[in-house]
Amino acid sequence: MGITGIIGITYAVGFFGSMLVYRKRAGIGNWYMVPKDDRFAFLVTNIGWLAVIVVKAYWWPIVLAVWLAKGRQSSLWQVQDYNADILKIRRLKRPAPGVAGPIEGEVVATGNRSA
Repeated sequence: MGITGIIGITYAVGFFGSMLVYRKRAGIGNWYMVPKDDRFAFLVTNIGWLAVIVVKAYWWPIVLAVWLAKGRQSSLWQVQDYNADILKIRRLKRPAPGVAGPIEGEVVATGNRSA
């Protein structure tokens, strides 16, 4: 295996590893938190979050460098309702400069909010 093979494997491992990290940072520790019957509904309900993590996973080396340069900030994507039938992941608003973390309770609408 040459250098291109090693780079390819490293990139693939980084892609899938970053997907797991983004899930954990959003508050979903493992896949089994989502009931088997509702996995498709979970993905459809959280399509905005899913699109963002796929793009971020594709560009993971750049995302990692920016995240480290900004001081390893906490994720703005968080599970908002653990008691709902389907977990909803929403993006919190950015805090004002000088505030340590995301502003809780203030949500930017993403995904499907059907009742």
